[in-house]
Amino acid sequence: MSIPIPGTARHPAFWWAAFAVWFAVLYLLSSISGIGRTPPPVMISDKVAHVCYFTAGGTALACALGLGRRAPSKLLLFIACVAMAAAVGWFDEWHQSHTPGRDGNSVGDWVADVVGGALGAVAAMVLLPMLRKPAAPCSRPGTV
Repeated sequence: MSIPIPGTARHPAFWWAAFAVWFAVLYLLSSISGIGRTPPPVMISDKVAHVCYFTAGGTALACALGLGRRAPSKLLLFIACVAMAAAVGWFDEWHQSHTPGRDGNSVGDWVADVVGGALGAVAAMVLLPMLRKPAAPCSRPGTV
């Protein structure tokens, strides 16, 4: 049994748009003031959130690059996702350091971001072969 993939998800423009939305949402979330909020005593859930969010961004970037006309090698895809996560994660921490009530500049958050970018590249390497396959023809009940 194969997973049905919409035709739009087979185009790099879809993944570039997903990456742009991902970045915009990250920026908006980092702009929310933390005044009056006390951080939970265990910050593990925060690191998991960073890993998961950056996994999504890494996946979107790797799919956008991997579906392009000149798809890079798996190694270059991995490097691109890790580099993106490192750069965007640093920017996000810097941005938070200028947001009232937010700390920012957390090395732990940044490391979690980079790990998420790497996981996103790995996820995309599993997803890309499915996205590159031609779409199966639609079969309707009662037709042969």
